[in-house]
Amino acid sequence: MKKKRRKPEGTRPASPRVLDAPNSLPLLSPGRLAVLLAVLAVVPYANVFSNNFVLDDFPIIVENTLIRDVRNVGELFTSNYWGEGDPARDRGLYRPLTVFTYAIDYAFWKLKPLGYHLVNLVLHAAVTLLLFVIAMNLLRSSVAAFIAAAIFAVHPVHTEAVTGIVGRAELLAALFFMLAFSFGQAVGIPRLRTIYNPLVLRSPTMSASVIAALFYFFGLLSKETAVALPAIVLVHDLSAIDRSDNSQNKKNRTKESTPALATLRYAGFGIALLVYLAMRNSVVVHRNIWAGFVGVPVDERVLTASRVLMEYLALLVYPRTLIADYWKPDVPIARSAAEPLVLLSLLLWVLLGVAAVWSWRKARSVFFCLGWFFITIFPVSNILLTIGVGKAERILYLPSAGFCLVIGALFAMVEKRIRKSWLLVLALIPVLLLFSIRTYVRNLDWKDNMTLALATLKVSPTSPLFNQMAAAEYRKRGENDRAIPLLQESIRQRPEEHLYHYNLGNVYLDLKQYDLAVASYQEALRLKPGYLEAMNNLGQAQMETGDNAEAVKTYTALLSMDRRYLKGYLNLGAAYFNLENFSEAARVLREGLTVTPDFGGLHLNLAAVLQKLGQSQEASQEYQKAIALDPSLKDIN
Repeated sequence: MKKKRRKPEGTRPASPRVLDAPNSLPLLSPGRLAVLLAVLAVVPYANVFSNNFVLDDFPIIVENTLIRDVRNVGELFTSNYWGEGDPARDRGLYRPLTVFTYAIDYAFWKLKPLGYHLVNLVLHAAVTLLLFVIAMNLLRSSVAAFIAAAIFAVHPVHTEAVTGIVGRAELLAALFFMLAFSFGQAVGIPRLRTIYNPLVLRSPTMSASVIAALFYFFGLLSKETAVALPAIVLVHDLSAIDRSDNSQNKKNRTKESTPALATLRYAGFGIALLVYLAMRNSVVVHRNIWAGFVGVPVDERVLTASRVLMEYLALLVYPRTLIADYWKPDVPIARSAAEPLVLLSLLLWVLLGVAAVWSWRKARSVFFCLGWFFITIFPVSNILLTIGVGKAERILYLPSAGFCLVIGALFAMVEKRIRKSWLLVLALIPVLLLFSIRTYVRNLDWKDNMTLALATLKVSPTSPLFNQMAAAEYRKRGENDRAIPLLQESIRQRPEEHLYHYNLGNVYLDLKQYDLAVASYQEALRLKPGYLEAMNNLGQAQMETGDNAEAVKTYTALLSMDRRYLKGYLNLGAAYFNLENFSEAARVLREGLTVTPDFGGLHLNLAAVLQKLGQSQEASQEYQKAIALDPSLKDIN
């Protein structure tokens, strides 16, 4: 029998490596696995739709008037994250694209939390699927890629980013980060491209560079953590170099991988970063520093950050205790490298360094996955620069993808040896089930402010943020006696925070303990001069103590700072009225009406003043104007 002559190996055209043999595992095909991943990303969060707005959702969404109209897009991009356009009042954050998505949300469902939660879940599912695509290209195994993405989809540490609506900044940054990475590969090493990444294959090289830079820019506008992308792409390029490349492989490389095109890609990233920094610096002038790191030497901060980084890894492995606010007792400052946990963290970095060297030589995919975790977490690790938190679960969203990729890479190595993919999936099921249950239960803590506050105070009882939050909820319920010790604890923890003194003053004002209210408001104003709400309430407390002359001074100073503060006119007129200086009261109230002529309360008070001045006819006219503007004023004597 005549045999066909086999062509020499070098004459065959190069072809992309296929992940799995077609039809070898039909039940585990990439398409079916992608559908399953989308389900896994949503099911553990099925109970979030009844959750209310919580925490920063209120200042950033509920109280932010800029999101009420998508036509405010220009102002959104020239304001800081908290909706304040004045750079002098910024809080160190700039995420306009994230806030713009809230404006789009508002156009559809106003202030109904369900719609905002739905968008977050869609984004989380999209990030999960993108990670699946990246993992398939990287690990060359759809099963290993599924394992990595499935753990990411259900991991409990993501609840703060997914269940908390303002966690959307993490979701958007991760989404655009992964899109930019996927398109960035289009100008990388051609042999790494496979049919499983249509975004890469179908994008012309130069166009892909532009698109990658654009997505990088969008990521930066969503959250600052996207800044790490160029470093990830660089590590990918370096780890993709195969020392065994022969002349035929080199010959088959296209012009897409030339140094000029690679330079174009990184230049695009550089331009995107420079434009972002220019936009950010025109709005944000301050930098957030976590209160626990104020006055802490650099070496102690770095040692603390080293230990916290190890604790992050522990959370990814065993997410038993989750906290919405890690306060100083939860992040104690490390004073020496000899402290057991600090020393353990340093030893861990040595071991991981050895693992990195081994993986560079033996398993480049593992090297890249390790790089993903450490590079993306470095900007928020407090090692190089301090950020606004000492420790937070939400910042693990993007870095955790690297952790999950490492697990997938290890599974891929095992899969090559046992060649029974179904066993690997079977071994994964208990982990996915436990993580899903933990996520589902954790979502219940995020139901509303009171529920989250009480859940947090169980594990972190000194948290000033959540002591204050619980106090605010008790005040709403009329349980002011329960609010006082909580606010006093907040002040003990952060005596420099003006808001806690102001809120304590409000509680004292409700309880008619006016002298204590005056003292609290004065302390708030000492810490934050010009705090208008504190000045307004201070004046009210002063009037209640009978010190109307001081109230006049307070309200006069307030109106000198803001002529449009309507309550100031109302209360200054009341203070003059109490002093029986009716002519000054009438002058102040008329001045207020020049600012806002349709404020019924001003007309009503002016009517009372004019009655005292004996101008009955004018008083009647003002009273009628007040009733016409606000019929409810008719019942006020």
